[in-house]
Amino acid sequence: MASAPIVADYDVMMTSLARLFEVRHVLTHELPTGTVFDSKELSDLIDATSTFVEATDWSVIDVLRGSVPQTQSGMNIVAGEDLRREEEELEAILRKVAALPRIDGDALQELQAAWADFANRHAGLLASQVEGGSMYPLLWAGEKASLVRDRITQLKGILDGWWDR
Repeated sequence: MASAPIVADYDVMMTSLARLFEVRHVLTHELPTGTVFDSKELSDLIDATSTFVEATDWSVIDVLRGSVPQTQSGMNIVAGEDLRREEEELEAILRKVAALPRIDGDALQELQAAWADFANRHAGLLASQVEGGSMYPLLWAGEKASLVRDRITQLKGILDGWWDR
């Protein structure tokens, strides 16, 4: 489902922004003695400014990071996909560590199972702050991905420091 556009009516927003700059110019440079704008305009000027700033923020984010989700469900999906990619890398590194000469495969497997249990429980603890809420999957996956990246670093350390290669 597509999100509603941030700017519902571009022409209305731009007309309000043009009026805002006009008012600003008069207030700043012409030192008026009378009223420059009708107070009834204020709400429209503020709304147009807020809409413009929000749209600009998302445009900058798009340039810097590419398209990112703007809904909670979209963020949850992306966080899950990021976690899956991290876990795939972890599995690849684990296979390399398991292939090291004289590595105790059973000990490695037992250690990894304990680490996975720890990581799942730790992510659950952190995400429990929003238990039952729509942010739970985002927080859980984000924390688990962080732990997976740490574990990858640990396993790469084993690979790099293994004596018998």
